Amino acid sequence: MATPEITCVVDSKSRTGEGAVWDVAEQALYWVDIPAGRLYRFDPATGLWRHREGPAEPPLRLRQVEYDALGKMLYPRHKDHAPESVLKCYLDEARVVLQSARPPSNEPIDDLVSADFEHLRWFDLPQACLAGS
Repeated sequence: MATPEITCVVDSKSRTGEGAVWDVAEQALYWVDIPAGRLYRFDPATGLWRHREGPAEPPLRLRQVEYDALGKMLYPRHKDHAPESVLKCYLDEARVVLQSARPPSNEPIDDLVSADFEHLRWFDLPQACLAGS
């Protein structure tokens, strides 16, 4: 059996580089360094990589901001954590969602979207979103 060859393409100096995800649409690799609070992105076509400081979580929404009676701003702190014991429930829910998903119909979508849109589209269009067209 051949020994796999591993090559470091980005020396990001991450303390713990984890959760690598390949973004098909962007043709880029994302990963996080949770202890450092950084989100990384690598573009293999250009060789450029960059990181963003701060937690990789959704930004604060304006509807989440409130003021108390004294005028102090109140907003969520995003410090909620779930115990590992809930992971099984999340995985069970995911299995239900995946099992209930219908495979693509592969029906032709001619004349339902413009030629410009069709030229740029890299994803399958579900028939449900085209039904009202």
